[in-house]
Amino acid sequence: MDKAVLSIRNLSKSFGAIEASKDISLDVRAGEIHALIGPNGAGKSTLIQQIAGGLRPDAGQIVFQGEPVTHLTTVQRARLGLGRSFQVSAVVPDYTVLENIMLALHGRNRTAFRLFSNAFRDTALLAEARRHAERAELGDRLSIPAAALAHGERRLLELAMALSLKPKIFLLDEPMAGLGNDGTQRVTTLLAQLKTEAPILLVEHDMDAVFALADRISVLVYGRVIATGTRDEIRANADVRRAYLGDDEDAL
Repeated sequence: MDKAVLSIRNLSKSFGAIEASKDISLDVRAGEIHALIGPNGAGKSTLIQQIAGGLRPDAGQIVFQGEPVTHLTTVQRARLGLGRSFQVSAVVPDYTVLENIMLALHGRNRTAFRLFSNAFRDTALLAEARRHAERAELGDRLSIPAAALAHGERRLLELAMALSLKPKIFLLDEPMAGLGNDGTQRVTTLLAQLKTEAPILLVEHDMDAVFALADRISVLVYGRVIATGTRDEIRANADVRRAYLGDDEDAL
């Protein structure tokens, strides 16, 4: 688990006088879930947007599978296998679960939208779509429109669509947001499986989920990474407790 799939080196981004990212360096290694945590306004989503290509950093470099990608667009990065799942795989409310997954597969294959109806004649593609649905525990919901899904089921559909894109890394921005205990557990179980296929950079506020899943954790405060380490190392880090946890022994 030593090889870095994604490396961020000295990344900086300012919006006027606000320094959203301050000389950030971190990496995501093969086979791991690397969680990025921090208080609201710490710059987590800004960092994810820079990695995905939605924002251009003012300084620094993003290296993906050994190649610099800082100059590439969001679409170019996604085609290389670097994708922000909930940005790339937008759910279409009026489409069924199966149709949404098929649409993601259609996009992966870069075929014309007018040929989308033909995809349903492709038995191999249909079988693949059903496999992704089964993995996301949506095998019995294939004919249900996305708009009729519960919030947690829609998150699982987004993950199934992300799976169909076969990314080389998952960039997940708060996948547990708004979920109840059952939904959180279902997503947690799926993410634990996904890391064996592609590493995950996970932004998440649910600390129980973070400490259940993460192999390593980076703590971002005011745009700067103040600590990176294993779960035990982060739990014991005095700087983390002072800056983020308020020195609360029960917070982690």
